[in-house]
Amino acid sequence: MIEIRQNKINRLYWGPISSVDYLWGSEIQGLAKDKVRFKNPLMPSGQLIKKWQSSTNYGKDRMAPSLPLLKRGESYSLDICMSSEPSHNVMVEIVFQDRFGVTVKRQVTTDRTLSFVYPEHAYSYQVGLLSAGMQEFTFHYFTITPISSKKDDVLN
Repeated sequence: MIEIRQNKINRLYWGPISSVDYLWGSEIQGLAKDKVRFKNPLMPSGQLIKKWQSSTNYGKDRMAPSLPLLKRGESYSLDICMSSEPSHNVMVEIVFQDRFGVTVKRQVTTDRTLSFVYPEHAYSYQVGLLSAGMQEFTFHYFTITPISSKKDDVLN
């Protein structure tokens, strides 16, 4: 029987560089597990920098899913720990898709916190970082927590 750990907060890190990362003219330095410096002063606004997925095609991408499974209809908070230069010029996007890959819902913010409800018709989701005129940023980690358990301990 599979046991599901509930009300624990896992930190999600940058992870390996993949084909969906924006590499053209970018300088990506992995300084530590929880510290990645990304620099590209000529990056256009709206460009996807990094993407994490809850569902992948391993045969095609050779990447395992990097996001936790979420419950439909539940409220969650996505909190990101990063700093950017200039400030607030990296957008955080979450895209929910049905089982056919059609977008069901999309939310974007320049804040470091994004509250959302996992849609009833969603099958998978993606979290992405988008450029909003940024030149460089330092990424540490992000967490996705149920809103009711915000005060629980964080797993390292």
